[in-house]
Amino acid sequence: MMVKFYNISVIYPGKKRALDNITFTIEKGEFVYITGPSGAGKTTILKLIYSEIQPTEGVIHIAGKDVSRISDKSIPYLRRNVGVVYQDFKLIYDLTVFQNLAYALEIFYMPQKEIKLYVEAILKKLELYTKRNMLVKFLSGGEKQRVAIARALINNPPIILLDEPTGNLDEKRADSLMQLMDEFFQDKTVLFATHDKALIEKYPARILELNNGRLVFDSSLKNEKVNISD
Repeated sequence: MMVKFYNISVIYPGKKRALDNITFTIEKGEFVYITGPSGAGKTTILKLIYSEIQPTEGVIHIAGKDVSRISDKSIPYLRRNVGVVYQDFKLIYDLTVFQNLAYALEIFYMPQKEIKLYVEAILKKLELYTKRNMLVKFLSGGEKQRVAIARALINNPPIILLDEPTGNLDEKRADSLMQLMDEFFQDKTVLFATHDKALIEKYPARILELNNGRLVFDSSLKNEKVNISD
């Protein structure tokens, strides 16, 4: 078991209930779509795994550790196990490709010599080495996509989170992203938040569907329905 949510609820300020008594388990190496309409709670689940927020109620286990009430000083250690790919990439456009990836390691206080080795290795793996000294703002959309994936993989985390990564992509670039994932995320536990039904049909995997903060469908269950009775 890599990720476990048990009776998780999140209530944001103003009493908005973003998640309502969510329970699921994701095994090591599993690929899972988290889907549902805007505001259903997809991003909230990812934020909980990344410890950007903490649950109002319930228990979260990541790689066997209870992170439901994680301390601030422990969050950086948790995040070493989690890579994130965002819809808008969240790259630093006035830094070079190398600097963007190095920065992702500097926050873990890694020595500069080791950073150089890690960054060069991932750049070569994703065929970005010749772009290492180019400012990100001058890259093509596909190259930015590769840099975002390289950053998520930079310290070889076991868990990868993707938050609507194809939301701004045409079909060709979405296919390119899925092919990259197939190549580089084979041994990862992947949670892919998306409302793109066509993409899910084209690249099928387990589905967790949310609606109004509730888990209403889990394709891994035999009856394919989740009990959401009050």
